[in-house]
Order: sequence, then C-alpha cells, then structure tokens
Amino acid sequence: MKNKLNGTSITTLRICLLVALSSILFLLFSSYKEKYDYPNSLTQKEYVNTVIKKDMNLVFYKRTCPYCKAGKKLVISEAKKSAITSYFVDVETKEGKLLAKKYSVEYAPSIVAIRAGKSKVYLYAGDKDNKKVVFYDVIKDVFEN
Repeated sequence: MKNKLNGTSITTLRICLLVALSSILFLLFSSYKEKYDYPNSLTQKEYVNTVIKKDMNLVFYKRTCPYCKAGKKLVISEAKKSAITSYFVDVETKEGKLLAKKYSVEYAPSIVAIRAGKSKVYLYAGDKDNKKVVFYDVIKDVFEN
C-alpha cells in the first residue's frame, strides 16, 4: 500500500523546510557577523565623545619613585572624590611610556589634566629645600577643576 502526499501536505512540508533553512541561515550569519564584523561600540564618534571631549586626569607614577609614594595617598583620595575621571598610568609599562611621550611627561609624579581636549602637565610632588614635598594645592586644584 502506497502513501500518497496530497498537494496541501507537500506545500506544508515546503514551508516547514523553508522556515527551518531560513532559521539556520540567520543563526549562521549572526554568528559570523559577531565574530568578524567591527564592533559598533568602538567607532570614531565614541572615541571623540569619550577621549577627546571628555575631561579626565592621567596620573603618572612609578612604583619605585619616592615622590610618587609621598603623594600617593592624597592623589588616590582626591581622585576618588572627584567628579572628573582619573586613570593611573605606570610609566614603566609599554602603554605608560607611550602616554608619557604623547603628553610630554618628564617626571613620574605628574598629572595630565585634560580639559576640553587640551592637556596640561602638573607635578604633584617634588623637592623643596632638599626635602620631598607633596604639592597639596596642585593636587586639590587638578581634581576639583
């Protein structure tokens, strides 16, 4: 005894196969796009809005620097209280060296204040009368403005 498929059954089967095939292709394309397409979050516009237009502080330090150690507690405290985002940059790392060069940082205990796309370098500790001194006013001013 032979089973015969009528026209309605064949049409239904074709629709089911088409839906299944479309779903598989959609999943494959989505997976491919996630792996090989450029991410939307890292566009030029995002860079400009977050890096160029945003006010921030870059706090440069060196772990073995006695001046950095002297100012560390106050710098960290003021950075935590500040509305301005601060990034801590170790000048001994590859990235730290690049940033130090980019912003013309000569000494480790420095803060680069970036405001409206313009940068200015401040020392947050140094020598005064042959003593290591923390420049409290500089630190307070940089993190407030």
